[in-house]
Amino acid sequence: MRPDQSDTLASYDGSRDAVAAAIDAIRRITGAGETPWHGAADDVAALGDLRERVAHGRFVLAVVGEFSSGKSFLLNALLGKFAKEARLGSERIVGLLATDINPSTATITELEYSSEESATAHYPSGREERIPLDRLSRFVAVGEEAKVFDATSDDDSGPNRVRVRVDSPFLRNGFLVADTPGLASINPAHRRATLGYLPRADAVLYLIDTQTPFTEGDASFLGIVRQNIESVFIVQTKIDLWRMREGEQETWQLAADRIATLAERHSPDTPVFPLSAREYAEGVLTERPATIEASRFLPFLAALDASLVARAGRARLQRAQTRADAIAERAYDALERYAAALDDDVATLERRRTQREPALVALAHSLATETVRLRAHGAAVRAAIDDAGTALRAELIATLARAFDISDIARLRDRQKLHVIVDDTVAHVLGRFARDIAEGRAATAERDARTARDRVMGSARAAAPGEAEFDALLDAIEAEPIPLADLAARRFDAEPGTGSWSMGVASGLRSSIVLGAVGGPAVTLVARIAANFAAAKHDTYMKRELQRDLEGTIFTAFDADIAAFIADVAARFGGIYDDLAASYGSLEPRVRVAAVGVVERALAVHADGSDRSARATAARDRAQALATIRGELAAAVANFTERATIAAATVADNAYARSTGAAEPQRANGAHFDPVIYDRGLVPERWRVAILGAYKRGKSSIINTLAGERILEDEGTAAAFAFPVHVRYGPVHKAYRLADDAMWMPIAPSDAARVAAEAPVLIEYPWRLPPQLVLVHAPAFDAGEENAETVALAAAGAANEVICCFSRQLSDRELALFARVAERGHPMTFVHTIADIETANDRRQVVSLAERYLRERAIVPERTFTTSTLDYRAARDAGRAPAAWNELGALYATLESHAEEHSARLAQADRDRAMQERLTRVNDAAPAAKRKPSLLSRLFGKAD
Repeated sequence: MRPDQSDTLASYDGSRDAVAAAIDAIRRITGAGETPWHGAADDVAALGDLRERVAHGRFVLAVVGEFSSGKSFLLNALLGKFAKEARLGSERIVGLLATDINPSTATITELEYSSEESATAHYPSGREERIPLDRLSRFVAVGEEAKVFDATSDDDSGPNRVRVRVDSPFLRNGFLVADTPGLASINPAHRRATLGYLPRADAVLYLIDTQTPFTEGDASFLGIVRQNIESVFIVQTKIDLWRMREGEQETWQLAADRIATLAERHSPDTPVFPLSAREYAEGVLTERPATIEASRFLPFLAALDASLVARAGRARLQRAQTRADAIAERAYDALERYAAALDDDVATLERRRTQREPALVALAHSLATETVRLRAHGAAVRAAIDDAGTALRAELIATLARAFDISDIARLRDRQKLHVIVDDTVAHVLGRFARDIAEGRAATAERDARTARDRVMGSARAAAPGEAEFDALLDAIEAEPIPLADLAARRFDAEPGTGSWSMGVASGLRSSIVLGAVGGPAVTLVARIAANFAAAKHDTYMKRELQRDLEGTIFTAFDADIAAFIADVAARFGGIYDDLAASYGSLEPRVRVAAVGVVERALAVHADGSDRSARATAARDRAQALATIRGELAAAVANFTERATIAAATVADNAYARSTGAAEPQRANGAHFDPVIYDRGLVPERWRVAILGAYKRGKSSIINTLAGERILEDEGTAAAFAFPVHVRYGPVHKAYRLADDAMWMPIAPSDAARVAAEAPVLIEYPWRLPPQLVLVHAPAFDAGEENAETVALAAAGAANEVICCFSRQLSDRELALFARVAERGHPMTFVHTIADIETANDRRQVVSLAERYLRERAIVPERTFTTSTLDYRAARDAGRAPAAWNELGALYATLESHAEEHSARLAQADRDRAMQERLTRVNDAAPAAKRKPSLLSRLFGKAD
């Protein structure tokens, strides 16, 4: 491990090198000797490209921050490019990128590693221009001094990208850092450039100045981006300027608390890192370790490495394994078939070739038919998306009109607040449109492609009945994954497997569509409205004049922009069907080579008198070598995946809380969950209530408050439960763990939290709730455990009813999980937790928005409660009633009522069963002569 690497980076480097070596070995084996499969040369070339991408691929880090947010200082600190400079009788710290230049960076500046430093400007026309590094800061920023071009113009006078190659340890570790234009710039091109770039990024650093922590624009931006980008980090800058104390905390800590609280509300699960890049540079230059430690910069670097490398690196290596393994498997099967064919005699081979020809003819005919059908499906999808867009456009304009109508003129005149209104509205409305495409239409496209493939293989199979080997060949091709994610990424101008696309086709499509809309039509709409305000005197252009222009020209132009945007999305997505159809072009020759080409090769060997046994042995040896390498490849990826699962969750959960001394959550370290054993261990007579929710949604607090005692640790303190924790009545406080034989084994109650990281746990406690009631704390499905979502769904599936906890806003991931629970038909109650931090209006809006999201997903809740365990406990301790809006008491009464009703039903069932047993015993004991004759005996004079 190099001294500038973190443990996660070192682990990734080792696994990456092992994966690259395995891919290289597969390439050598497939390319050396006979290649009895179609496209072998293409496979060898693809493996070479794949190996290069794995070995030299970079993690893209996009940095977003406004003027004077400390962005340039942070970048210089990341790069290690800073020094002291004497100027006007004093010293100051300077770096490669200019600091404190007014007003903002003008273009995307990509910083990548090279031992030879240089800078190149790339223009929209394709022209490139070398830039002297000493003029770089003037070239890419607007300043008072010697700007090379007018960066405030929106034409082709400046570059759209500047690529800077820097000899930097950070970049050498495999990072590419993108310095993006500020979102607050008055130049619409800057906002478009930033939002357009983000889907390519593996992570986003969003900078917030300690002096003005978390503005409304920050909340809006983070809420939108966090929905569409997997890894986002909030970086609180300039803490060195705010070290004065207020009570027990320094001022920057108070700001950090506020940022963390608001981040959890607007952008759940986004870690916050307070730091001082200037203090870090000062400490390095003066060799003062205490100053470096006070800057809090090194923990941030370690967290960035661990989270970004773990998430993106895992996806990257798994993708590389999938692609290399598919080629290796294809080569393995072909070599095994070829070796088997060499063992056959000429008559057998000729008979096999003759028998398979009709199947190949049928396959070619079916392929032609399915190709036409797929293209027709693509055309239909284009039309359907356009049709859906028509209604969406009307809804979007109506929603914007209402939002403008209820906003005061000062808010509309403020460009940044206007952006909040427009961006939030566009992101919400287009978000549903994007989800439909990303989750619905993408799944349909994959299903259409698989159906087409099944039909093709079915026609070939029917034309060659009884051919077991041929059937096995077709089965292998039929089972291969559909390359939908790669095709979609290319259609949306992205590199497959990078940025949002590394997390799957749904993530890539959603981020590209939503951020494309917010960075395109939304930006243009705001620019038009702002231009109208700017062109008129302050007190002459009011809401009436704005309303006139909206109805007259602005909304008409915006509607045209949205129509063009949707048409573009429709064309791109419909084009995926064309690509799927085109991919079938190689299917017929591939099957032909596998089915007949191998036979013809074997016949040629018979004809030339070669040593068939030696060639068969060579083919089998190569196949066996491929099998061995495939195992090594899988082990290399699994090794990093196991470490990455822990690293990513550990870092991103609670960055600021951990820095202030909270204990780190424990993890399950790969513990296995068997849903069958779990189900067998449950007593059917219990009334089981599963409490679901994302990380830190107050699940433990609800159980503790209902129990009247602190039974469970809060998430993020002593433990993070990886398995369900059941809490029910017992006369004595006891605890148990579920063993592999589905029996509950006693454990010490103090060990319950630790054991819940390894197995399901049952806690008995002498509470006041009905004995049959069991509250089940389901693990946080987003806490980083590999099987967390599966465990949460199992807990919900075994329950009689489900409580779904949410705070502030339901995320797409929460909604997706709750929709899967709703499909099972259990009664669902939604609980808005931690509501004490909100105003009355906020609480109403949160519930209203949640109910709207639930309707959109066809989720019908029994009821939605607004709660605060903190307020409830404080009121109980003070002997007063909780706040009027706090419905925790009503939730308590509801659960108690449901459990008592269940107990009453069980008691009635027991009484009915006992009565039935008594009647049966009486009937059996009665003499035969005294029994009442049956209808049969009365009619026919016969006994029963």
